Amino acid sequence: MVGGAGANRLDGDEGDDSLVGGRGSDELLGSDGDDSLSGGAGSDTIEGESGDDSLAGGGEGDDLFGDFPFDSSFLAPGDDTL
Repeated sequence: MVGGAGANRLDGDEGDDSLVGGRGSDELLGSDGDDSLSGGAGSDTIEGESGDDSLAGGGEGDDLFGDFPFDSSFLAPGDDTL
C-alpha cells in the first residue's frame, strides 16, 4: 500500500505486507510473513510477528516490534525503539 501525506495505517494478516507512507505517523500491523514499512517524517510504527520485518523511518520517534528471527531498521535521528 502506498499512502500520501497524513497518517496511514495498514492492518495486514498473514503474508507479506508493505506500507510506504509519506509525512505523518504511519502504522503497519503485520502478522506472519515479511512486513516492511518505509515511513517519512512522523512517528512510524511496525508491529510484525514471525518473519523478516523491516522499518525505514524518517526523523522522529520510530518503533519496530518483531519476533525472531530477523528484523532490521534504518532510522534517522529521533527517539527510536526496537
